[in-house]
Amino acid sequence: ICVFIHNLILTLYSGWTFYHTVRFMSNYSYSQILGPESIQIFSNPTYRNLLYLFYLSKYYEFIDTWIHYVKGRTPIFLQIYHHIGAVIIVGAGYKHEVVSMWIFLAFNSFVHTLMYYYYTLSTLKVIFPLKYLLTTLQITQFVSGMSLNLYYWWATSMNFEQQICIFISSSYLIGLIYLFQQFYVKSYVKKL
Repeated sequence: ICVFIHNLILTLYSGWTFYHTVRFMSNYSYSQILGPESIQIFSNPTYRNLLYLFYLSKYYEFIDTWIHYVKGRTPIFLQIYHHIGAVIIVGAGYKHEVVSMWIFLAFNSFVHTLMYYYYTLSTLKVIFPLKYLLTTLQITQFVSGMSLNLYYWWATSMNFEQQICIFISSSYLIGLIYLFQQFYVKSYVKKL
């Protein structure tokens, strides 16, 4: 029941974050979001609060890894890399006001809403035959996030720390894309 509650909490939190991020971002025009002065989004306390809570949630997600240990299983490298990297990337993005963090806030909360909903249903023994679509969605999230990350690097005004954060974030995303593709091939390609 603890695993069910954990997954339900993350489903609800992720859905709440996605809804409020989309709602917040809809107040801005494309040019305000994608233009050279997009950093102004960070001056809004609603956005800063959403991103800070998102950062804190990345610590809470470590429980996913601990669940594996409690069940007597060793988590795969992908999971450890993903969770540790997420805390570092989101924390640095928040601290240094990297404007592209909205991408991760929106995309990741959307994917996590679906993913933790799947995990919640799994604890109830509900079978979801299209599980591979979640992994596909995660890979798509990383590729899209990295593309927009690089766009911001080239098209917006950034200080040195923000440029370093974008570089590290993009490097992390390359690792995630590789690891998730390997996971996809190992888990689904032979079964499809």
